[in-house]
Amino acid sequence: MLKRDTPSGFAVLAAFAVLLSSPSAHAQAGTSDLTNATCAVFQTLPARDKDQLTVWLAGYFAGQASRPRINPTVMASLPETMGALCSKTPDVMLIGAEMRALFLPPQVP
Repeated sequence: MLKRDTPSGFAVLAAFAVLLSSPSAHAQAGTSDLTNATCAVFQTLPARDKDQLTVWLAGYFAGQASRPRINPTVMASLPETMGALCSKTPDVMLIGAEMRALFLPPQVP
């Protein structure tokens, strides 16, 4: 769970600031451009950072789709599901259609 009172809540952002080295990824103090982050970067993160990034991505995709509910069962399996996808396709963008499909399965009426 993310905690605002500890720096570990922001560890994933710091990791991306260090790990993203492409010319289009402009890491500035306290910010990272996650639009250029790939599965290859995700695979290098420690488990705790993967979990935190998964929570962030879930919120990002849910907010983008105006879906205020997140399924805890789906959330619990996402780090492993992302890991499986990323091990097969390291060039997949973390903010892209393939990831969005993992986080936003079709809604049941």
